[in-house]
Amino acid sequence: MDPYLLVNVLCLAGCALPFAIVMFWFRRRQTKAYGDALLAVEGAEIVLEEMSALEIGKNNAGEQAVLGRGILLLTQDQIYFQRLLPRSEIRVKRARILRVERPDFTAGIGNAGKRLIQVHFTSPQGQEQSHTWMVEHHSAWVDALS
Repeated sequence: MDPYLLVNVLCLAGCALPFAIVMFWFRRRQTKAYGDALLAVEGAEIVLEEMSALEIGKNNAGEQAVLGRGILLLTQDQIYFQRLLPRSEIRVKRARILRVERPDFTAGIGNAGKRLIQVHFTSPQGQEQSHTWMVEHHSAWVDALS
């Protein structure tokens, strides 16, 4: 057997194996988070779901940045987002939604076809706040929330 071929095969396997392990771990965590999200909405009918939504926010320099990936669910009475890492959740009651916008944002590699939805709402303290997510079927989300 050609020693160069053997070295190339071993290098390829050495690079692919860690990637496969990380992808397996991520999918397993995503599946568990989806189950947890379903429990969190307490059996409510799910109108829309996004298994891999990106939460977009502001970084320290005031520029748009990805805050995390997670599960985004829309039910009849709320928007529920569960970030995978670090683990956190966001709940927005639909009755508190003021408006939904579609801000411009360059999706970048691996996010082709995804666009942003920005949901403005009134917090329980009466202040206007907003959350922004990158979703695949943004028109369906805007229509459902409008």
